[in-house]
Amino acid sequence: MQDYKFPLDFTFHIGTLSNDFSAVDANGKMVAYVKQKLFKFKENVGIYKNDSKTNLLYNIKADR
Repeated sequence: MQDYKFPLDFTFHIGTLSNDFSAVDANGKMVAYVKQKLFKFKENVGIYKNDSKTNLLYNIKADR
């Protein structure tokens, strides 16, 4: 289990070609980076460990 310090700070990145945001704990430690691709027929959301997007933790895909 991760040792995160609350509250979490969510930063939404506006002006990118995807819906994405990052979550950082009170110590400034990156908790997650979430990216949703736009203009897709089916939703596809990737949740990464950090903003370098090298370690995919979860992938959420719509089935319809």
